[in-house]
Amino acid sequence: MGSCRTTGPAEDFSSEDRQSLVLDLRWFASDNLTLDYRFEQAEIKDAEPFNQLLNDPATSDGIISDLTTFFGGFDPDRLDEITSRRFIPAADQQIDAHTLWVHWDIDDVLQLESITGYRDLDSFSPSDFLPTATVPQGAPVLGRFMTDFEQFSQELQLLGSTEHWEFVAGLTITRTRPFRTISAASLSGRAGW
Repeated sequence: MGSCRTTGPAEDFSSEDRQSLVLDLRWFASDNLTLDYRFEQAEIKDAEPFNQLLNDPATSDGIISDLTTFFGGFDPDRLDEITSRRFIPAADQQIDAHTLWVHWDIDDVLQLESITGYRDLDSFSPSDFLPTATVPQGAPVLGRFMTDFEQFSQELQLLGSTEHWEFVAGLTITRTRPFRTISAASLSGRAGW
């Protein structure tokens, strides 16, 4: 799809600003015990994609087209530049992840694996589906979404082998805490849809 430059008060549409970090550590605690730790962090501040009008909105019979003033017309070809009618912030998302692996060779037959994980997501995601249009109350379709997500997981595996058999027994526990709010939303300028 590519980026669409804006001469208005917004980031260039579909532009990407991403950073990530990965840290891996390994500790050989003894001849039969190994610990691996990984920390991952990602920051994403992408601008939303541009939703372009491809057809004449006057030919639509919906409530949005009846109440909306469109600027810049419409074009069946993808535009490289537009003028946004209002400020549209970029997304702001941060993901942190911690993982600990423990591998223990109990004896020549049995191994114990433990995998412990923690994930945290904080996300702000704006949306303005018609940035080149207005209604008397402001934006035709506008949203501001906040997400806070945390997850803890613990997995235990007991692995073994004999001359004729290989086996695995395991247990997984997961605890998740998702939370989402819509801090602002409007449809044709009417809040609370």
